[in-house]
Amino acid sequence: MSYFFDIVTFLVGLVLTPFRRLPAVAGIALLALVTAVFALLIYKKFSNQEGITRAKKRIFGHFFGIYLFRDNLGRIIAQFGLVMAGVGRYMTYALPPVVVIIIPIGLLCIQMQLYYGYRPPGPGEAVNAAAVFEPGSDLLALDPSLLSSPGVKVETPPVRMGAIGEAAWRLRVEKEGDYPLDFRAGGAEVGFPLRADPVLERIYPQAGRPSFGQSLLYPGGPAVPAESPFRSIRIDYPAREVPFLWFRTHWSIVYFVLALVFGLLLKKPLRVDF
Repeated sequence: MSYFFDIVTFLVGLVLTPFRRLPAVAGIALLALVTAVFALLIYKKFSNQEGITRAKKRIFGHFFGIYLFRDNLGRIIAQFGLVMAGVGRYMTYALPPVVVIIIPIGLLCIQMQLYYGYRPPGPGEAVNAAAVFEPGSDLLALDPSLLSSPGVKVETPPVRMGAIGEAAWRLRVEKEGDYPLDFRAGGAEVGFPLRADPVLERIYPQAGRPSFGQSLLYPGGPAVPAESPFRSIRIDYPAREVPFLWFRTHWSIVYFVLALVFGLLLKKPLRVDF
């Protein structure tokens, strides 16, 4: 399964390579267009197009019947029942392809969160880093420490929170770049990168022990050795807001709005009814 996630990671990275230095909305728009074409073709292949067209016409016809019999409550109720039955019939034709579409789109959204969900801190900006252990761990005995690379300054000693098994530091970026951090505790060492380069690339905010969830949510990212005292390593990157039209918002809103627009525009050229 991890191999499959790595393939998806490679393909998304390949598609976004020309967009690494362009505004974020450009890459999101490309992926929205790819999503729209993919969803329409899959929908056309796995849905009953004739049944959908027929069911929609019947639903509209029953709505017109409600208008025609607007002075007859009994007829209105009967027509409304036919509308609901038609909606149920329409759903049986329309829903099966959605199941096929939603899985690859979900995997793509996980990848897009790594590219567009977080913003690398700039020079002079501070972020928090944390090492997470088992709750109730003796943090004094583990003696957690953090070593940084030139370009990133560790501004505080570890703040130990034994009740939740966490030690945290504040880091300040001094110049742009990618910097390896070295977390140490109980004689174990775990490396984890801090990304402070504005060029578009995957940003991994967390690394956990090897598991299906770790491979699913952070494909291609670093993992914490299972035998180490660490449960996970975390960097609290600032959230990225994408400029779109006259406001700034989360990438997912831009993505789904554009995918919907592209889907509506390509519906007729691809001869898809939904």
